[in-house]
Amino acid sequence: MNAAGQFISPFVLFKGVRKRHDFMIGMPSGTEVAMSEKGWVTEEAFKLWLQHFNRYRTKGKTTAWQYSHTNMGITKVAFGGLFKQAWNQAATVGNATEGFEKTGIFPLNANAILDQKFIGDTLDQDGNTPESNNEQQLDGTLPSVDDAQPSTTRQRVEDTQSLTCTKQLANE
Repeated sequence: MNAAGQFISPFVLFKGVRKRHDFMIGMPSGTEVAMSEKGWVTEEAFKLWLQHFNRYRTKGKTTAWQYSHTNMGITKVAFGGLFKQAWNQAATVGNATEGFEKTGIFPLNANAILDQKFIGDTLDQDGNTPESNNEQQLDGTLPSVDDAQPSTTRQRVEDTQSLTCTKQLANE
């Protein structure tokens, strides 16, 4: 997923040796299925995932810069300082706690993300979204967030939260 809310096609790793065509039944369009003997990410499985991911990468300025500056890559010695700078900007307590809170993981909040947010656009190999997944409705207006309905999964989570609180109070 990128910051624009676009997704690449899924890459699914199954435990086993032989990939069968029927493993693809019901999978989202463009899904890549791979196998590993124990279902773990192996060197070979990682290479397959990387090839899958690479098909969706953005071609452009970064690649153009690399071609025009072939001998000016980041050295292993220089990498540490650059990595530390990026790490210190990203790995903050605020980013961590906000990520858990905004997604409803902690504190637990089943209503943190509307169901319609789980239905994202998929990208083709050129990074374009299919016309059928366009966010605009036929009349050209954007869909209303108020139209989103809670799922039965959300209701089960809320029921579980209520039951857990009731049990905790009963044990006190």
